Amino acid sequence: MINTIEDLLQLEDRQIQLLLRELESENLAIALISASTNLQIKIFANMSERAIDAIKNDMTKHMGIEKNKIENQQSEIIKIANSLFDSESWPFE
Repeated sequence: MINTIEDLLQLEDRQIQLLLRELESENLAIALISASTNLQIKIFANMSERAIDAIKNDMTKHMGIEKNKIENQQSEIIKIANSLFDSESWPFE
């Protein structure tokens, strides 16, 4: 089960790709604003160059956004991730 946005680091690339298909790019960009560099790298490694550029542009556009809005987007991503994968699909417990 994912409890924090940083728990996404433990997902396999295939799982990240499945998750990315379920997310709105602008919401992902907001969630990544306060994410670790390692998480950003992992997410970007599973995206096309064009998609990365769009996310980075959205991140720049939303810099300075309120912390609670970032946390809300991160919580939504966690909910989506947890609904996508049952406990047997997770690489960790």
